[in-house]
Amino acid sequence: MPSREVIPERRSAARCARTARPPTLLVAVLALLATGCADWSYARIRLGMTQRECERTLPEGVVWRTELGLCCRRDDYFGRSDALVVLVSHDQRVVGQFQATQFSPHQRLGRDVGYRLRGELDPKAAGLEATGPLDTLRAVADDLAAYRGAQAAMETHAFVAAGLVRLLERWPTGTTTVPHAAPLADMLERVPGGGVARLNVDPAGTYTLEYRQRNLP
Repeated sequence: MPSREVIPERRSAARCARTARPPTLLVAVLALLATGCADWSYARIRLGMTQRECERTLPEGVVWRTELGLCCRRDDYFGRSDALVVLVSHDQRVVGQFQATQFSPHQRLGRDVGYRLRGELDPKAAGLEATGPLDTLRAVADDLAAYRGAQAAMETHAFVAAGLVRLLERWPTGTTTVPHAAPLADMLERVPGGGVARLNVDPAGTYTLEYRQRNLP
């Protein structure tokens, strides 16, 4: 397997509609604060940290423990929704994390409408090193889609799984079938396809990925 694999970039023909009037200073500051709060998690979590350390980085009251690890969900006043899923190994170490973000139209703030998924995964620590990148991510998406538990946790898992499905669809070869995709039907309606997708594998075998779609009016 090559040390680096990149999904070809394919961009939507749509372009961002921007308002001619700049936002007020107060609105701009509030937008910045909201974005910072939404990124409270992903930037602070590191692969290999303990589950306890990971939990300390997350806000109280919106975190669920599952058999897969941890997940949380947060919506802000400006129409942004963030879902985070953290995969934890049997020895209580973080082996992967995925953050899905949905943007709603707020042209006054100069923000786009669309979806973004970003993630990182250590397949060796997760016990998946024997499979290739596509099969590994397909297995992760299937586990997330098959999760059953608290409704909020199920929706959080599905929000991330739908992004993984869309990312797999952009790979130029191979099947993208996820066995438990049926429960994702409603969520896939919210997550647009045809976006820009990237999947890199570093020399240590760790995956970093991103799927981004601007679904502009």
